[in-house]
Amino acid sequence: MDELDNPPVTRPWIQDFTASWLGMGNYIPYGPGAVEAQIQALNDNGSIDGYLIWNAGNNYTEGIDFTPIE
Repeated sequence: MDELDNPPVTRPWIQDFTASWLGMGNYIPYGPGAVEAQIQALNDNGSIDGYLIWNAGNNYTEGIDFTPIE
């Protein structure tokens, strides 16, 4: 895609909710650490400049550090 005159921009969604309906042992509890880990992973990838946070219930985790470690 880098060879295109106008390559598309990728902005992935990151998860900010616990999928507890999957049943015990089948989900990861989400909190600030889980959301920050996703932000850090995108930064470490090096090719992602932005992201969107997804929580269908519109109940976003407070206290997240949105600044990845360089």
